[in-house]
Amino acid sequence: MPIGIVDTYTDRKALSSELEGKLSKPSRTRTLAHAAAVTGLGGTGKTQLVLHHIQEHEDRYETILWINAQTEETARSSYECCRNALGLSVQPPSNSTTAKNDPSVLAVLEWLQKREKTQPWLVIVDNADDLSWDVGSIVPKGTAGTVIVTSQDAQASGLVGRLTEIVKVDVMESEEAIKLLSCFVEEPSSNGEDEWQHLIKDITDLLDRMPLAIDLAGARIRSDVENGEDTGDALRQYQEDYCGSGDQLLRDQYFATSNSYQKTVWTIWETTLSSLRSHTSTHTLSYPIELISFMTLLDRANIQDELFCLASLGIHEACRQLHYVLPAWMDALLAKTQDGKWNNYYYRATRKLLLRYGLVKVVSGPFQGTTMHSLVQWRARREMENEELWPSYVAFMAAVCVQIEAKAGKVHFRRYLVVHIPTNDKLLRAPFNSEKVTETPWVWQIMGDLWQTEGRSREAEELRIACLQHWHGLLGEEHPKTLTAMANLASTYWNQGRWREAEELEVKVMEARSRVLGEEHPRTLHAMANLASTYRDQGRWREVEELEVKVMEARSRVLGEEHPDTLTAKANLASTNWKQGRWREAEELQVKVMEARSRVLGEEHPHTLNAVSHLASTYRNQGRWKAVEGGGGAGGEGDGGELEIAWRGAS
Repeated sequence: MPIGIVDTYTDRKALSSELEGKLSKPSRTRTLAHAAAVTGLGGTGKTQLVLHHIQEHEDRYETILWINAQTEETARSSYECCRNALGLSVQPPSNSTTAKNDPSVLAVLEWLQKREKTQPWLVIVDNADDLSWDVGSIVPKGTAGTVIVTSQDAQASGLVGRLTEIVKVDVMESEEAIKLLSCFVEEPSSNGEDEWQHLIKDITDLLDRMPLAIDLAGARIRSDVENGEDTGDALRQYQEDYCGSGDQLLRDQYFATSNSYQKTVWTIWETTLSSLRSHTSTHTLSYPIELISFMTLLDRANIQDELFCLASLGIHEACRQLHYVLPAWMDALLAKTQDGKWNNYYYRATRKLLLRYGLVKVVSGPFQGTTMHSLVQWRARREMENEELWPSYVAFMAAVCVQIEAKAGKVHFRRYLVVHIPTNDKLLRAPFNSEKVTETPWVWQIMGDLWQTEGRSREAEELRIACLQHWHGLLGEEHPKTLTAMANLASTYWNQGRWREAEELEVKVMEARSRVLGEEHPRTLHAMANLASTYRDQGRWREVEELEVKVMEARSRVLGEEHPDTLTAKANLASTNWKQGRWREAEELQVKVMEARSRVLGEEHPHTLNAVSHLASTYRNQGRWKAVEGGGGAGGEGDGGELEIAWRGAS
């Protein structure tokens, strides 16, 4: 065999046992005695797992051959070496001969096929990552034979039969990863043992337990120790280098030349990525490179399918607001059916390719999605320029946020969404589109609304201040966009209990809207109601009452006595009276609210029952127990009314 098991090999007992068990089963194809495919992401140790199996069971086989199927040329070269080792004579091949017609390949395949069952053989077809050439034609057959195929491509199992047993190799378990890195450095004296173990674990966690990455890290650390550096210092230095210069570290070829693969973390997936690039260029409506590059901008732990569903439903509105034309690949992934639902066919077809090569894995849970290894994320980020992806990412996330707010049934997904939203520093630093900077504040507003709803007032405040400053500078203090931004920021201050700052802005909004729109315009009245609630939280009842009377009277005139907004205004004023112990005035308004809601909504509507409860609370405070029973009995200990603050900052 051209390569051997590395001296730092760490046995992965579960995988070794699985491979042994699957190779003990008779092959489901009649052309072989036994067969298995070992598949998984590049760098996870597939080849070393097979080498360990050979080391443990080589006495089972009379002949063991190793074929490097990385390319057609390496396969031909491997077969020529095998032919020489077996002493088979052939005519020299012509320069134009393909692998399946190569004399050495044909001679070895024929020799293997003629072996008797008493002459068992094993052939490893290693690195069959690229299936674009006719690699299946060089896979041997024979009833005495066992074939193991290793590949990053899950479809490689078909090389030895559609029903071939498959062993899927993933990253190491934590204990296995720690054991592997520990092979490279001597354990210190008992005084530093605890720190040494912590450093080892921290580094394996940094590398997400990827065997190839740990192997390369170990070689670098051991080199430093051999050059006289203290073990602990060498481990700490690697940590520091990874955190500060990880990009260069993972690309460095120097220590790759000392291992069997001659590959770095940068180059280990090149065959896979090349296959995906080729697929993109030859298949329409399938965009694996674009999709995985885009996914690197999201939180890799779980990139939920629901994100794409919501984005599909909201992307039209987001693009309209941003005057943005989606690139063709995202337009296809977010396509809708004729009835307006997400057409996820192209998304599923594209994601299937990423799953096929192990670049992503399916994640189950309340919302199914995919996850990717941190080093895959690092490598995939370099496939497309961030400047090209950023506008699509911002439009995508804005579309999701719009849908979350628009569809009540989707609100429960919000807590899973927030980890995918771009951070404020990036949103504020990088404009959505350098040619259309004026559209960026719409995104700030949408994201700020989401943070506000999530109770993340600090993040909401940053974006809302940016919105206000932008529109104030561009359009002036009394423009509707400026006033909306001002009301939103006041709402954020209000939610933080910063009454003075909220009041200052709300007075400006109310006065400006009153001048521009008139005192009885809905937006002016809304601003009055917001300011009244801020006064309420400061116990400034005279100012509260003055504003609430204005709101109630204006709405009564403009909308009518039984309009929902009028009834809310009456309930607010009743609450203010109740807080001041003015039971008669509170009762008079509450009776009107209850009777109107009963007529309009019905006696069992939640809003009607809420009004009954508030009235009962007022009766209770007057000691009118019979009236309490007649008005709903067990009314809550409420404040005798409802506030309009649910609307705060929305207009």
